[in-house]
Amino acid sequence: MTVEARVVSVLAAGRADDGTALVFEYMAATRAETGQAVPGGIASCPPCSTASAATCQPFTARREAVLIAGHGRQPAGCVGLVMRPAA
Repeated sequence: MTVEARVVSVLAAGRADDGTALVFEYMAATRAETGQAVPGGIASCPPCSTASAATCQPFTARREAVLIAGHGRQPAGCVGLVMRPAA
């Protein structure tokens, strides 16, 4: 069986919920690694983190992109990219 892996824009592909879940998982893992309490959900995160995890929309307003990698229909990871000004 062959499963296709794809990388797409979270918002363009209508995958904001998957992107949000992956960002939250990353934030929770980071807190656990640093000995901090692991939040039970997005609402339990600090306010500055909640806004980032709750929606991927703010990223695109600042010339940034959030890409999501999928393995079949399952989200596998995501990355945020920021466009740098021309030198």
